[in-house]
Amino acid sequence: MFGLHEDAYSNNEKKLKELLDRSNHQESQFEKLFNEHKTSSGELLAFLANSDNFDSETWGTMEALRKQLEQQTLAELNQIKDPLDTKKKYSELRSAQQWIPIR
Repeated sequence: MFGLHEDAYSNNEKKLKELLDRSNHQESQFEKLFNEHKTSSGELLAFLANSDNFDSETWGTMEALRKQLEQQTLAELNQIKDPLDTKKKYSELRSAQQWIPIR
């Protein structure tokens, strides 16, 4: 019985580690980009947020990719379950089953 919880916990740890590794890789790529162009993250974000800097086709593509990335990230985060929350729910179910209804 405890093996199942440990497996789920280790799977969650693996997923979190993969997400953290991907995030760290992206962060290092951004830092490399900032250094190459001698700019800061704030300046780049301000440039990217202004639709006047791009033609309508490029802007539409960027918005579609941004939405796709957000959905993918949220889907991956939603797949990770909190083992403590699951344990709490199971303990509440067990305690509820111990009561005998009396009229």
